[in-house]
Amino acid sequence: MGVESPLSMRPKSQLMNNGNNKAFIRKHSPRGVLRWMKRVLRECDRVQLEWNEAAVHDLRVALRRCRSMADGIRRVDPDRAWLRMKRNAGKLFQSLGDLRDVQVIESWTRKFAPADNPLRQLLMQRLAVRKQLHREEAKNALEQFDRKKWRHLAVHLAKRVRVIPLDGLVAQHLALEYWKDAHELHMQASHRRSRVAWHRLRIALKRLRYCAENFLPQRYEGWRWSLKRAQDLLGELHDLDMLHRALISVRHQVAAKDFAHWKEKIARERTERLDEYRRRAKGDESIFNLCRSALPHGAREQSAAMARLAAWARSLGSDSRNSRHLADLALQLCDGLSAANVHEFFCEARGRRILHAAALLHDVGRSEGEKGRHKASYRLIRDLPPPVGWSADDMRWIALVARYHRGAEPRANHEGFSSLGMLEQQNLLWLAAILRLADGLDGERDGRISRLTVQVAPEALLIRARGYVNDLFSASHLAERKHLLETVACRPVIVRAEDVQTAAVLPLRTSLAS
Repeated sequence: MGVESPLSMRPKSQLMNNGNNKAFIRKHSPRGVLRWMKRVLRECDRVQLEWNEAAVHDLRVALRRCRSMADGIRRVDPDRAWLRMKRNAGKLFQSLGDLRDVQVIESWTRKFAPADNPLRQLLMQRLAVRKQLHREEAKNALEQFDRKKWRHLAVHLAKRVRVIPLDGLVAQHLALEYWKDAHELHMQASHRRSRVAWHRLRIALKRLRYCAENFLPQRYEGWRWSLKRAQDLLGELHDLDMLHRALISVRHQVAAKDFAHWKEKIARERTERLDEYRRRAKGDESIFNLCRSALPHGAREQSAAMARLAAWARSLGSDSRNSRHLADLALQLCDGLSAANVHEFFCEARGRRILHAAALLHDVGRSEGEKGRHKASYRLIRDLPPPVGWSADDMRWIALVARYHRGAEPRANHEGFSSLGMLEQQNLLWLAAILRLADGLDGERDGRISRLTVQVAPEALLIRARGYVNDLFSASHLAERKHLLETVACRPVIVRAEDVQTAAVLPLRTSLAS
């Protein structure tokens, strides 16, 4: 479901004003989406006047950039307008691709032999028939292309794209995802050496290049020529493969000597380009090492992954300020329990990371309505592709912890929870209990409670909260929220207002009895 997200602190009424719309787009839109969607309209006008190779190529490039950016941004912003943009131009893009392929084969055919060469003449005759057919299909697709809808989408998407700030952590993580895709395809192509594998790698490098160009302009300056050259080499490789297929289609109509000569020449040209690509793609100064070295590593990579998840939640309309505050409270509880050696799972980085992510994403289910929003959050998070370095199992845990931040406590027959082993269920119960209590402490959504400290005693778990007001309403509200933590800790949980004047505190213990 497409949901309007709070992409600006300005009132929505102002954003809907036409004058303010234009000012907003000029100020905040990265150079990609709006610029290339406008470029598509200009190239449509141009190609109607001249259906030559350059005009067709430029229109297809503009469409490809728009579609590629839509694929990337949809990983962060699930607004359906991105998909509508792709579908609106899908038929035109495909028909232009068919026409462009014929034009490329014609260009290479002219390079390979003089005009009086019999094989060239035969190929050109066949290509002329195909070109006329694909040109008519492209003309029909251009007539059906809804330009008015495209303009409306351009205005809407120029605002949506602000979910990925230029050179920010979200953009860096998106580029890291594209880098990972390209690197994996590079390894596959290097081992399989198939034409399909090289073509897929070429597309992946294009996506990485477009992402860097539009969202990481500072880093892109150091990558552009290496990425562009690698893309060009693989592009020419693909062109030669298409020429080879065209050659195979006429092999029985030409002399064996001419066929063998062309085939040998195509193989030689392919080898030259593959050799150059391999030289550029290996060693410490390879294009892959060049890009990877400028993208987040270690702790910063985890921060980028968390920023990517937070941006996704924000695009679904989640209150980012409240979610960050809830995450802060939950992590304070987690760290307090960890310092007291309450449970070994708190000492693992994975448990803390899952809790942090669940707090940031806990409210995404509101995008589907208030009723059962915690269950909707579970489904949305569970189906979300994991960030780089995370697994589908991590996302399942995050989804379950978020699902239990409110509503019924975990039960043996609940979806997802029932599939976990006994030890996993126990670990997840601790995380869910912490998030549930943190959400209860922040029940007013006013950020009043700013600090939590944990003291573990034989008779109780004492939590002191700065800003907490110990009245009847707060006590009754927390009674349900702390029940799960009392169950897993096997003792009462007492919440008190922080009192800096208190002299006597409950003694700390190193562990809790299970």
